[in-house]
Amino acid sequence: MQKPVYYTPEQLNKAIEQTPRFKFVSGTTPLEEVQNLSRFLDGPPIFVKRDDLTGPAFGGNKARHFEFAMGHVLEQGHDVVIAQYPPSSNAARVMAAACTKSGVRFILLIKPGEHLNPLQGNPLIYHLMNAEMVFLETSDSEEILTEIKSLEDRLKQSGHNPFTFQYTPWANHAGTLGYLHASIEIADQLNEKGINEAQFYVVAGHSHAGLQLGGKLMGKPWHVTGIPVSDYVDFTEAIPSWTKGVSELLHLPVSITPEEVQIDRTYEGIYPVPTEASIEAIHIAAKTDNLILDPVYTGKAMAGLIDHIKKGLISKEVPVVFIHTGGTPLIFQHANELQENLVRHSGIDTLSTD
Repeated sequence: MQKPVYYTPEQLNKAIEQTPRFKFVSGTTPLEEVQNLSRFLDGPPIFVKRDDLTGPAFGGNKARHFEFAMGHVLEQGHDVVIAQYPPSSNAARVMAAACTKSGVRFILLIKPGEHLNPLQGNPLIYHLMNAEMVFLETSDSEEILTEIKSLEDRLKQSGHNPFTFQYTPWANHAGTLGYLHASIEIADQLNEKGINEAQFYVVAGHSHAGLQLGGKLMGKPWHVTGIPVSDYVDFTEAIPSWTKGVSELLHLPVSITPEEVQIDRTYEGIYPVPTEASIEAIHIAAKTDNLILDPVYTGKAMAGLIDHIKKGLISKEVPVVFIHTGGTPLIFQHANELQENLVRHSGIDTLSTD
């Protein structure tokens, strides 16, 4: 049996540098130990990778994703990016910021029934950044493709070179590449702390894929658990597919197999609706270590971590790394749900100071 080939962080970084990148992240984000949370849960040492601090437009993991998406866009000479996201999307917010920063026009497609009112949280931010919003007349996938083709044709007739993000391989390449690159940063930070083996908790998706691929390529004993926030994809199939695409793009020798993907769907609820567990997790993280999570993404991932610790499903001897993927503006978008939970659990009948 052939021995696996492992990459040093320097070798992996060199492979990634083959791909155009628009540098958008402010710099290295902290890896912070949250000792109060660990003590509160009577759990293992817990570290938080603070990718809520990546910088642009309240940051988040999507800033890492769109470094590579925009690198491709600019290399190919595109001057308009078209994307379809729900109004609550962190991706829409950060893509609007990336387009603004790079001087590329951004058009956001919104399905019927996906309302922007009240204009707060993520919708307010990408509205401030002058994202153009096109309200689609249908939710049918085939009809949406027809509307997009018509929009692309009109833009081309006006002399533009549009790029429709979701309908290219870069919809999957960018996020996986972003966290493959982040895995090098995380490995260096863990090495500085004398940590080799680690248990990772992250929102299931492209960041999970890139992180796990990086750990495998560097030969790290990293155990990655993904917590989905919606049922839009089977991650045990998608993550191997996404990592295979990036491995082929960069000529890397391995990808992730379905058997290696660890997913727990217990905490996902209905997207983008907060769950009772996610709101409770937000309160626990905030009151122990001033860690601000959101109720749609990171709150659900933290709910999974908290429950796994309480149930004894993870080792107390192996450090945990929780990937804080950002989403801070969603706190304000879901303020009513958070207030209702606070009232129920604190006995406070109003948040007014009158």
